[in-house]
Amino acid sequence: MKEDYCTKSADKLLNKFKELTRFNITSTSRTPENSFLRALSYKILVDLNYMNDRQISEYFESKGIKRQRSSIYHALSKIDSYYLNYSDFRDIYDIYFEDKAEESKVNSEKRAKKLKAIENKVVRSSPKAIPDLLKTLVDGIPDERRQEVYEMLNLRVKSWEWKSKNEYEIIEGDNGVGNNTWNQ
Repeated sequence: MKEDYCTKSADKLLNKFKELTRFNITSTSRTPENSFLRALSYKILVDLNYMNDRQISEYFESKGIKRQRSSIYHALSKIDSYYLNYSDFRDIYDIYFEDKAEESKVNSEKRAKKLKAIENKVVRSSPKAIPDLLKTLVDGIPDERRQEVYEMLNLRVKSWEWKSKNEYEIIEGDNGVGNNTWNQ
């Protein structure tokens, strides 16, 4: 069968991928990490060496590794799911491709906002939890004002050490104030 793709380029791409990830290309393990690395190796061959699923299957068969076209197609269809759910996958994917980096940033910001909203909702709706009002207040302060608020709060805490502790003594007199005044 005549090859209609560059095997040298495919070898080079997969060797660099193995060096970067320490992934065993011959592995048939179904762990999430092996599955997403296998899918990423297929994506690299498709996008950077312009191979299709038949060519990838033939390439691996020439190396003595059996890969079904349907498995390759299915793995490629799960790239978006892997990118969304696995941070290790995202890190490696972003080295090879730049198409999802902005989307990832937007998604992480959305995720952070949702988590914060859930945290606030849980604190408010929990009957035994007393919300930390100071923490809530400080979380809402802009970054450029945080140092100023820290200094004010630090001074207040330090002042508690030297301020009087409401210790007072009542002195009673038996003559009263009348005879001891200056305007007699």
